[in-house]
Amino acid sequence: MNTWVWVSPLTDDDLASLVPRIAAWGFDVIELPVERPGDWDPHKAAALLAEHGLKASVVLVMPPGRELVAATAGVVEETQDYLRHCVDVAAVVGSPVIGGPAYASVGRTWRMSDDERRTVYAELRNNLEPVAGYAGERGVTIAVEPLNRYETSLLNTVEQALEALPGGCGLALDVYHMNIEEKDPAQAVLAAAGRIAHVQVCGTDRGTPGADRFDWPAFTQALRDVGYTGPLVIESFTAHNQTIATAASIWRPLAPTQDSLATDGLAFLRSL
Repeated sequence: MNTWVWVSPLTDDDLASLVPRIAAWGFDVIELPVERPGDWDPHKAAALLAEHGLKASVVLVMPPGRELVAATAGVVEETQDYLRHCVDVAAVVGSPVIGGPAYASVGRTWRMSDDERRTVYAELRNNLEPVAGYAGERGVTIAVEPLNRYETSLLNTVEQALEALPGGCGLALDVYHMNIEEKDPAQAVLAAAGRIAHVQVCGTDRGTPGADRFDWPAFTQALRDVGYTGPLVIESFTAHNQTIATAASIWRPLAPTQDSLATDGLAFLRSL
């Protein structure tokens, strides 16, 4: 369960409140966003998770100004430093991944010719490789997430991600984006065999998984077929935080309550 369902940015006090509830509902993993270094203490979080029997996953955040391509050397270096910080946090809390769109700021789009796209992909590989190496030395995988066409023009599909990413990086698959961009999400999972490092799920309206018309049986069977054994993390958002509501285009509540989004979603996923 991703904490964005309730709060943004995450704090130590938020974790102290959320962790016991999420554990009591029966979740296995809590997903921890690192929006700004220092928002929450990973050592405190690790102790709290151990107390309540929860594992962790860590997600990175790419607001304006975090860029690995088509940016100045200084901006790229700062972004690489931020990603290394996320890796350090993941190592402390025991997350095997840092997941998210580790290439360009969310919302940044521009038209590219085929030649420019190839050049940008080469630049991305060059700038991700040292961070992927740093992560690998610490037992962490960078799971790079394709986003939908309205949030990026760089990586929208599994096919593009497989072309663009260095071998040391995995893929983070998000049902919300796949439902928009992939002609057949289950086939996209099969195409990503061996590279899937993390999976995020929600309804097609970004609400409760299962309260929609997505082909969940086909999607989860494809994950079984490729041998994915990681978590299915519910990622949705609260409409009550202005910053995150604007960033994720959440203009109305997506479930009767945020708590029911979590518990109903968990019940549905377990039914699969």
